[in-house]
Amino acid sequence: MTASKVTARSPKLNLLLRIADGLSYAATPAFVLMAVLTASGTADMCGSVQSMSPLNDMAIMYLLMSVFHLPPWLRLAARRGSSHLRV
Repeated sequence: MTASKVTARSPKLNLLLRIADGLSYAATPAFVLMAVLTASGTADMCGSVQSMSPLNDMAIMYLLMSVFHLPPWLRLAARRGSSHLRV
């Protein structure tokens, strides 16, 4: 194989990579929204008795998941911040 065939990406692969990149940005806001809905009691899917604390186990889990899915946003902020620092 030549070097151009190894480094060149097909349009289909580029599209799939862009979709995967977009999905990585969707996780954190979705988990934060689910944590807020769960903590407020509007997303009571199980029909269980509400605890006294607004931060129940599911809300805490969703908040932790949003933190673990935060790196794509941090990388984006770092890229944008470094571009503003250039003179």
